[in-house]
Amino acid sequence: MKQVMKSLRHNGIYVPSYDYKSFSIRINGQKIKLATKSEQMAVAWIRKKQSPLSPPDVVFEKNFMQEFLEQLKRENPSLDILKWKVNPEIDFSEVTSYLDVEKQKKEHMDKAQKKKIAAERKAIRLERKEKYGYAEVNGKKLEIANWTAEPSCLFAGRGDHPRRGKWKEGPNEEDIILNLSPDSPRPAGNWK
Repeated sequence: MKQVMKSLRHNGIYVPSYDYKSFSIRINGQKIKLATKSEQMAVAWIRKKQSPLSPPDVVFEKNFMQEFLEQLKRENPSLDILKWKVNPEIDFSEVTSYLDVEKQKKEHMDKAQKKKIAAERKAIRLERKEKYGYAEVNGKKLEIANWTAEPSCLFAGRGDHPRRGKWKEGPNEEDIILNLSPDSPRPAGNWK
């Protein structure tokens, strides 16, 4: 017998947001305050550079710098320093020092602190799963396998992919079209 879906209700998906820290960088000595997107790009870049497993290669760095400088130009159109064709000298020391401090904090935690943080993360994850991880189909509660959107990140690709190092933008709620029954309540958020 053919199953027909008569009703579908859910709360959308979880879209992770970036925790803005208001970092600044220096380009050829001039201080520039980063906006949310450029800061997210800078943090991802420094994390990649500090990675012992897969540090960025020449193509990765070229692609990242091109996209990062374009983003800075969009955010700061009045800055003359960003109009130069030659790659400027960029100082990410504020971002680097923050990430180093965070890494040191993690390394110096004792087991009890690590367990406490892991338990807190698990509780948050379970709370999110309870909200986003289930859908109601024909009145039955069913688990959803993938209820989290991938956050923005640097594209890694496989092997020598020519686009490695480019910025891969994650979705916002405004980008997501919810598939719901006409009579089901619309979940809170700025969905399409």
